[in-house]
Amino acid sequence: MRAATSIKAPDGRHYELEFSTGDNYVTAWIKLNRLPVGYAKLSLRANIANLEDIHISSNAPNSSALLRLFFPKLFTRNFRGKGIGSLFLNAVCDHLRCSGIKRIEGTMSGDIDRLARWYGKAGFEVDQVSKSIGKELVVHN
Repeated sequence: MRAATSIKAPDGRHYELEFSTGDNYVTAWIKLNRLPVGYAKLSLRANIANLEDIHISSNAPNSSALLRLFFPKLFTRNFRGKGIGSLFLNAVCDHLRCSGIKRIEGTMSGDIDRLARWYGKAGFEVDQVSKSIGKELVVHN
């Protein structure tokens, strides 16, 4: 199943969200002008999603040299540190919740201190010793 929507980020731009869902996976893309600037990969088991990877580009999306020539501002942009990833993570959680998933879990790798703060701000339980994260996806009435 495929689904698409959009969100308005703090930078004032509208980003497209695209979700592809199968029996045991969800792949999400966040795009600007149809070019990917980030993705999330999740595996599903029962009512739990395991966040395998989430990434926001620190540089411009891949594109042709001709597009870069005519739209240089789009291709010199850093997408990190602008709240885009936080909006994307929340949108992924909302999509999972609407799909009947009750919990999202994962393991942090990389800059654990920075990631622990980021996931904590997003409402995740964070265990820096085991590097695990988790969040109940409660349905709001």
